[in-house]
Amino acid sequence: MNIDCPGGPETPCNDHGTCQDGSLGNGTCTCQPKFTGVECSTCVEGWAGDECDIGELLWYFYAINI
Repeated sequence: MNIDCPGGPETPCNDHGTCQDGSLGNGTCTCQPKFTGVECSTCVEGWAGDECDIGELLWYFYAINI
């Protein structure tokens, strides 16, 4: 049984994790540091931005200055 990970075959785990798929996999993602969630699409607490590369304090100052 081939179970695909969230994000599909082109971008498994939204390109932010490792996909446990194929005949021995279970369709889950192991997220990279700073990412969380079933699809590795959410930043862990304290980080923001598309790549979760903006620290919370920096994000606060950026947001109030735009």
